[in-house]
Amino acid sequence: MDARAKILNRLQRVKTKHSINTTNDDKKNDTIDYKSIHLVTHNHKQTIRTLVEQLEMAHAHVILGSSQYCQQQLLTFLYQQKVNCLLTGDPIPDNINNLLSTSSSSIEQPPYKIEPYRQPIEQWKTHLFDEGNAAITNCLAAIANTGTLVIQPSMVEPRTLSLVPPIHIAVLYTQQIVQSFDALLNHSCWPRNMPTNIVFISGPSKTADIQQTLAYGAHGPKILAVFIIDD
Repeated sequence: MDARAKILNRLQRVKTKHSINTTNDDKKNDTIDYKSIHLVTHNHKQTIRTLVEQLEMAHAHVILGSSQYCQQQLLTFLYQQKVNCLLTGDPIPDNINNLLSTSSSSIEQPPYKIEPYRQPIEQWKTHLFDEGNAAITNCLAAIANTGTLVIQPSMVEPRTLSLVPPIHIAVLYTQQIVQSFDALLNHSCWPRNMPTNIVFISGPSKTADIQQTLAYGAHGPKILAVFIIDD
């Protein structure tokens, strides 16, 4: 048995408490209740601090606080970054829709439009590559030791949302943070069936291929903003 087969067999043997439905036949069945995922680890506050430190070391913009605080900071961030077209999943996940909604007159509403991913990519290229200068997605989990966001692409939130626009906004809950990759594989958020695609993000896109000079945004988002909700 080769190394690849051994790794796949090990992953397939991981026992999970429940699976997340990722049926492609109906987008409604593809919606994940991110707030219901509970990943409790020993000394969880320290785990959260480790994740924040690792993400910031990778030049990610990190906001940690209550849902109301994150809502205010998100709207401020969109305004400061001059976001004019924000790409989202379709349908827009409830938690993200709540973050983007406000009735407070003290918060200045940035002049952006929300564009859900409603069409096949062939008809949506203009929005994806030209108009949309930011996208917002949920996270499946996060690994503190490496400062890694774990995203499970779906029909609701395709992986292009986190890979193409110059600004990627990730929404995470403190209950979703684990200490290590091994801990992730043994928690209930990890799908029982082998996922076809998982995206691991440890900061904004960067490369040093040209003259050994570090440059951001060469192969993906130039800015990564992580809003960690602690409710």
